[in-house]
Amino acid sequence: MGYDTHDSDSRELADKKLMRAHQRVLAHWPEEAVKELDPLVIHDPMNKPDVVGDLEREFYEARHEALGSIELEPVSWAKPPVPHEASQFVDPRPVEWTTVVRKAD
Repeated sequence: MGYDTHDSDSRELADKKLMRAHQRVLAHWPEEAVKELDPLVIHDPMNKPDVVGDLEREFYEARHEALGSIELEPVSWAKPPVPHEASQFVDPRPVEWTTVVRKAD
């Protein structure tokens, strides 16, 4: 049985989209509001604080909305490391992505 990277690739792509949405919301929010956020919210997009206040809840809602408008498109590909005799059977996989933000309707 071979190693299937589909699940880990999907998770990695979802994490990249979340990071881009997080950065987008931080960049568009007023600086005063960002300063009032729990530091965990600002610096650790993959986790949430134990106690989520109204401002943090608003931030997470904005991030969720931003997530829906973000698409990632591959800009470079590479073949995963496999034995030489198997390389002809392996398709290149995306390794670098660019962010495309869809405009609101």
